[in-house]
Amino acid sequence: MGPRKFSPNYDGDCYHFICSYLAQATIEITMKEVFSLNILPKEVCQKPLEPVLFKGAVKNWPALEKWSWEYLKQLGGERLVRLVVGNREQNSPQFTQMNFSQYIDRLATNNDKSQQLYLKEFNLFEEFPPLQLDVDYSSFFPWYVTPGKFAWIGEKGACTGLHYDIFDNFLTQISGKKKFFLLANEEISAPYRSDKFDYGARVALVDGFNPDYNKFPLFAKAKPIVVELVPGDVLYIPKGWWHQVKSLDPTISIASFMVTIKDRWTTELWENTKRFLHNRGLYKQGNCTCCHSNN
Repeated sequence: MGPRKFSPNYDGDCYHFICSYLAQATIEITMKEVFSLNILPKEVCQKPLEPVLFKGAVKNWPALEKWSWEYLKQLGGERLVRLVVGNREQNSPQFTQMNFSQYIDRLATNNDKSQQLYLKEFNLFEEFPPLQLDVDYSSFFPWYVTPGKFAWIGEKGACTGLHYDIFDNFLTQISGKKKFFLLANEEISAPYRSDKFDYGARVALVDGFNPDYNKFPLFAKAKPIVVELVPGDVLYIPKGWWHQVKSLDPTISIASFMVTIKDRWTTELWENTKRFLHNRGLYKQGNCTCCHSNN
């Protein structure tokens, strides 16, 4: 059964997605409209469990006009960056290195390539502090949240495989279009979940955009939300919601993972402990998304 595509045709509103169970236990997706005049992003994340799309919420940010490829190239220069090759979540992780300016040149050509490269989890604001002046997160986070902001800069066709994050996330789209495939947590059963270590996330075995129904027959019953983000959109993704992402153009996105005071001493502490052990070969060595595979 195919996905329901969500493609709103006007700005200014945000859309609230609600999952409801049918008698046959399949999941049907409905949508509830929430007007942005009455709700702020920070209010949404206090009422979790469902994704929310804010159309055009940051369309007036200076970043949308200012962050051209040439401008970023001048900022980044010759610093070396680590790039993900292909889909590391469902496939064996592969990486390559390139100068930042070379990567930006590659993005600017906007050509289809046999292997898509992706600069993920890039600490954009630490690397380029002046860029903080081009964004405004004042309406996003409650007082008890510490956001970790990272950039995803990908060429056309770049993909993040099906996974869920362990923290809530506001994904802001700065440049280019992105396609999102979202599923409620219970839609992927235990046999379809990978035990691969992915810091801050949990990974599925199935490729949401290209599922193998012979290997994963129950996935045919899934009813995902499919939505396209354009520059200026913000997508709230609650922790535990599966999602897969594909760049339809060369893209820049900023993910803001929200760590609460409680999270700091529970979820994050445990996740950091696992990463500490993994980096020393004591936890899931060779079974992760962060280390290059020779397979």
